[in-house]
Amino acid sequence: MDLYRKLVADRRRAIAHFDRALVTVLRRDFTDEELAPLARLFNFDLLSEPVGDDGIRIVRPGEFVQLLRLLGGRIQAEIYRDSNVEVPLPPSRDSLRRLRDVEAVRDELADEEGTLRRAEEILKTIIERDALTFELKNKRNDAEQLRGRIMRWEQFQSEKADEPRHRGEMKKVEEGLAAVAEQIVNLQKQAAQARDKG
Repeated sequence: MDLYRKLVADRRRAIAHFDRALVTVLRRDFTDEELAPLARLFNFDLLSEPVGDDGIRIVRPGEFVQLLRLLGGRIQAEIYRDSNVEVPLPPSRDSLRRLRDVEAVRDELADEEGTLRRAEEILKTIIERDALTFELKNKRNDAEQLRGRIMRWEQFQSEKADEPRHRGEMKKVEEGLAAVAEQIVNLQKQAAQARDKG
């Protein structure tokens, strides 16, 4: 996402400043055939940077062009050579044709904006899926708790239906207890009377 946001921002900037882009300025003095090997010596993205106070400042344009011509003259058979170094130039992943006109950059911007939109939609879908998964887990937990409460309620209702029978049994037990308590009191009286006689 960050990569495509940056690419989109870079393309928009390149379009806005296309007439001041380094490649546009250099094309006044160089052909694409002369620029292509030079572009492989440096970061290709420099070619789309604007020339001016808000970008690349060329202090002495004539000397700058001479220096680039000198560097270009040192590139032979895809190798840069001078008295200190020989550098095989890596193949370029970009082409100057890409920077030929503002319409080509607009086409790239449209492609990258489409890719960015798709990436944003995928990210949004992933976030929504994760939120729904979390919500589903919570709903399942809620359903499980509700199921437990329903089972306890049903058990309570079943036991409540047996309440009159249990009350009847309890009444009989209480009556039996009262009768036993009365018998104990009578037996205690009889025991006391027997002791008194004895």
